[in-house]
Amino acid sequence: MFPSVKIKNKSEKLKKNYKRTVISYKIIRQNKTYVTCLFEFLFTALILYIFVFTSATYKLLLSLWINLQKCYSFT
Repeated sequence: MFPSVKIKNKSEKLKKNYKRTVISYKIIRQNKTYVTCLFEFLFTALILYIFVFTSATYKLLLSLWINLQKCYSFT
């Protein structure tokens, strides 16, 4: 009958659920061990290596190959 009251109750429920999830996330973050942080670091380093260094080395090798082709085409 009063939609504003329903919306208010829903927003209060959402706020409570949000606070609950934030608190549980903070507890999970505090309980992290050194090993999980190390695995996260290694995983991020692996992703960075795959996306950054492989494409850079591929471009470097490609440019070297093109330069070699130019050098040998003139002789």
